[in-house]
Amino acid sequence: MQRALIISIIATMFTTYPARAATRHELPTSVAVFFSAIEALAKADERPNGISAAANITRIKPLMQQVVDAGAKCNRAELNTLYSGWGDHFLDDAVAHARFILQFMDTGDSDTMTRAMGTIIRWQQWWKPNQDKIMTLVADRFG
Repeated sequence: MQRALIISIIATMFTTYPARAATRHELPTSVAVFFSAIEALAKADERPNGISAAANITRIKPLMQQVVDAGAKCNRAELNTLYSGWGDHFLDDAVAHARFILQFMDTGDSDTMTRAMGTIIRWQQWWKPNQDKIMTLVADRFG
């Protein structure tokens, strides 16, 4: 359900923006890359039935790299200005999770996987109660 809502909002923002340009602001890069990153996280979380662990690692590696790349393009202060804590939690939790997953894939270090799990839990604990407010803010301001 969360993924469907995200896709719907993104689709609405990009398909309606030109017609409403006079009344809406351009979508900031940080917001666009944020949505790209959480879409990648959602895809990584959808493990297909019957896929082996090795095949799943191969499947999620580019998705985790997409999250890390999005984090590199994201301006923490810009997101925090739009919604308090947004940039901090996105970069320190969600993007950090992807970095730890990639590091684990390279090293197999169990401590790295523990850190990956801790960061994604922190992200989910912050995102779930704030998601609707952020989605509404983005839709109202940029949609």
